Amino acid sequence: MLEKDISEEQLRKIGIQLRVLRKEYYKYGYIEFADKVDMDKKTYYNLEIARKDYTIRNLLKVLAMYPEISLSDFFKRAGL
Repeated sequence: MLEKDISEEQLRKIGIQLRVLRKEYYKYGYIEFADKVDMDKKTYYNLEIARKDYTIRNLLKVLAMYPEISLSDFFKRAGL
């Protein structure tokens, strides 16, 4: 049977990868980074800690900060 919902573990892996990229590429805190991507700081923080499900729009907005990383590469790096 296929699981239709994204598991908490998958969300956690995405959040970890977002944090790793932020620190690796920009050395910003999450508040400063959220400002750079024009996103509410709570919304961005919730993405990193997997408190909420991701919207495609928000995920793509963040990943646009890393033009050298394709969407498929991001998910591979996240272990998905």
